[in-house]
Amino acid sequence: MPRKTSTAPVGVVVIGAGAMGSFHAESVATLKRANLIAVVDPAEKQAKAVARRLGCRAFADAGEALSLPEVEAVVIVTPERIRQAPIAAALARRLPIFLEKPLAVTLAEGKALARQIKAARVPFQIGFQRRFDPAIVAIKEALAKWGPPEIVRSLTRDPEPPSLEAGLRCGGIVIATLIHDIDCSQFLAGPIRSVFARGGKLVAKHDHPDWFDTLVVNVEFASGALGVLEASWRAAYGYDSRVEVHARGGMLQSGGARGGSWHGRDGASTRYPLGFLECFAEAYRGEVVSFVESVRSGTPPQPSVDEALSALRVADAILRSLKTGKPVALPG
Repeated sequence: MPRKTSTAPVGVVVIGAGAMGSFHAESVATLKRANLIAVVDPAEKQAKAVARRLGCRAFADAGEALSLPEVEAVVIVTPERIRQAPIAAALARRLPIFLEKPLAVTLAEGKALARQIKAARVPFQIGFQRRFDPAIVAIKEALAKWGPPEIVRSLTRDPEPPSLEAGLRCGGIVIATLIHDIDCSQFLAGPIRSVFARGGKLVAKHDHPDWFDTLVVNVEFASGALGVLEASWRAAYGYDSRVEVHARGGMLQSGGARGGSWHGRDGASTRYPLGFLECFAEAYRGEVVSFVESVRSGTPPQPSVDEALSALRVADAILRSLKTGKPVALPG
């Protein structure tokens, strides 16, 4: 749906009024170039609480909110199991879509959704916020003069695991957590062409065959560079996200501690964020700003549906490697 004017604020609806949805709604509400029209959540009481605080309307039904004539874009921040209806409503109205990661919890579902998005010719942005983290952006820019990456390490450690049911419902540690490291490493070093994964049940020790709470993945990039991706659902010292890139010109790092340090339940010599929102607040705001600007200008949003699907393909290869205990090559 083309905009009537490129100078007026973009009318945005945010679907999902949980912690992440509320954060995105607040980000939209603070932008001069956006107008937060409504917040939607099946838990209407929660939607009304957020809407009252931010001065917009509240709805329990996504279709009803998206039917408002002033709506020009939608931010979808709902659990994977209930996002199909709001996505379908947005596609039917040809509204630009910002979708929190992942694209889907399986590769088959992701491919099907990507086909729908492309068929509708709807601008689409996936929520891989680390691409907007200033430290990671600085690494990307520095690599232009330091030379291409030779070794890449990216890790994420969450303070504690979800329940077995919640963990499996969101796709497990690969889809829920490591997919950020997959995208970040490809953002910095290009496409991954092979993976070899080992997983452990070291935290919750559930017997379910699809449960892993500790993960280490060796990867090879199409460029020939090598990498290690790590994820853990236990970090006694807080939320930990780090990237390290070794290149011809030297080593580049973001996140984590610097110098000698110790970290335990009783404290740490370096304070870590308590959660992902604290760690990546600026990046989360940045991705929303980028989405709004792309809608205003009519330029394709980034990262795109193709990049969302690329990360999901790597995630699927990692899951297959976990099952077979062997390396898995990606096509192409």
